[in-house]
Amino acid sequence: MLKSLKIISLFVMTSVSFNLNAQDGHIDVPWTGTPGEVEAAVAANGGTGTFVLEDGNVYLMLDHIPVPENGVVKIMGSGSTDVHPATLQPSPNAEGEVSLTDGQMFNLVGNNGELHLHHLILNCMAVNEGGQVGVAGARADANKIVVDNCFLSGASSLFLHTMGTGTDFHITNSTFDGQTSYPGGAFYGGAVWGGGSWMGTMDELVFENNTVHGIVGEAIVAYSYTEPGSRLNQNTFANVSMGASYTYTANNLQVTNNLFYNTRSYGQSTYDITGWGVVWPGYVGQLATRQKVIGTQDSTGGEPSGFYTMGDGQQVDVNNRNQAWSNNAVVWSPALVDWMTTMHENPWSWTTTDADGNEVTVTDTMASVEVQARVHSDTALAAVAANIGITSTNNALLTSEDLGMNLDENYIIHQLARTLDFRDNQSTDGVGATHEWVYQNDGSHVVVEWPFHLDVSYSTTSTAYTHSLDGFPVGNLNAFPDKKAEWDLLSTDSDKSNIAPSKFSLSQNYPNPFNPSTEIAYSLEQASNITLTIFNVIGQQIRVLENSSKLAGTHTAKWDGKDEFGSSVPTGLYFYTLSDGTSSFTKKMALMK
Repeated sequence: MLKSLKIISLFVMTSVSFNLNAQDGHIDVPWTGTPGEVEAAVAANGGTGTFVLEDGNVYLMLDHIPVPENGVVKIMGSGSTDVHPATLQPSPNAEGEVSLTDGQMFNLVGNNGELHLHHLILNCMAVNEGGQVGVAGARADANKIVVDNCFLSGASSLFLHTMGTGTDFHITNSTFDGQTSYPGGAFYGGAVWGGGSWMGTMDELVFENNTVHGIVGEAIVAYSYTEPGSRLNQNTFANVSMGASYTYTANNLQVTNNLFYNTRSYGQSTYDITGWGVVWPGYVGQLATRQKVIGTQDSTGGEPSGFYTMGDGQQVDVNNRNQAWSNNAVVWSPALVDWMTTMHENPWSWTTTDADGNEVTVTDTMASVEVQARVHSDTALAAVAANIGITSTNNALLTSEDLGMNLDENYIIHQLARTLDFRDNQSTDGVGATHEWVYQNDGSHVVVEWPFHLDVSYSTTSTAYTHSLDGFPVGNLNAFPDKKAEWDLLSTDSDKSNIAPSKFSLSQNYPNPFNPSTEIAYSLEQASNITLTIFNVIGQQIRVLENSSKLAGTHTAKWDGKDEFGSSVPTGLYFYTLSDGTSSFTKKMALMK
């Protein structure tokens, strides 16, 4: 395995230079080994822009990168599969401490800010193993986080989350791996969290063709509401201690074509019902959802019956959930089945102190495999039967079948050792006391192994290989490149997911600033007659890019920086407006020569 990365820990900031590529408006950030060079590059460009990192190098971060109001920050590797992707990784400061603001590599601190991460390794473990951070947190209104073809590793709790309102998440073709949890913890960790309650709220959640592996907690938490079209589709959730998605699943979320492999590997025991409360009487199925119950409207004019309002004003209808579970497959590996069977047959005890200061003995018993490894619990089936917009179709339990999974069993074996360290006395005082319990094939927690060791492919003769919609394999299709290529040939996102885009929307052009051309993407929830028009800063029409009828889906138009007569327009700000005759959106862009 190739492990020769350039890593230099320097604790004094020195001057660094950045190269603006005039052809496409991006900024090359040459690697010098100086901690803080990516933060410095972004700051020197006014806090926004597109920044390209050199593959094969580790860029050390001393602090977060804030995304300002209306700002767009894009950090990219080359996308080459031949060399180790460029890596972002926290570094200790001069005092030897890891002190990134709010414990994140990126924080979206202004309204309407966007963060785009492409073809990177985002290693949350500090280069000296002296601390861990998250990748990104949204903290304002209408933020957007886009992650594509990235490998996220080593967080102790959450990789991506929102504490803001109306956050969009578009996460594709990426891997989340090796979340360590913190000593004493067992439930607070995951890939993407938000959607209401004490977290921030979400608008659109698109999570597609990803692998989420080695999570101590809930992989995806979308509490109450996401916009129509939100989906967890074609993902592999493997070795996740709690659920692949939280039991209070958000309205409008479609959970389709996923592989749930060794999910809820923490197990469900009698103490969890009365103690932690992470399960309920009757236990929890692998695809778990609960019905929300809201009281009747009171005389003071409170919430109407069946509705409640989130912090961003979005009203949630608990009787019209628009939540679908379909074409998913559930599998437990032999190592997990054997461990659960042993725990079921051997109850355990520990001593603790009650509220009165008396020492008491607590006994716990693990539920049987038959009780735990179910697709749905009785609670979820009752929610489906309640006719409130929750459906379940063609979800398969394949635990008794040999999946032929190529994922190394050492990963789950080490996770179960950590789980047992917590379960035996509700404390991590053994292997779980440090991050080193996480299995690493090459023994290193500092450098992400290249090529990646995780292999979530499985036998092409298994039921799972054709169980997805239209006969595709369930799970992350990147594990089967030929099938992924076939899937990519489908013309629109709505073809891929059987779900149309959730709304009429206009995206920020890319690249921006640009020279000589840029692309403008927009989405239509239904077939529409649209116009897409370019204007200069004084409102003069420069060019009509689109004036036609378009089908529902996501479309892209390209502008070459020329007017209606074929003449190149000068450097400056321009505006582009998308209209369907009823609604319109306008955004600005910059041409830089």
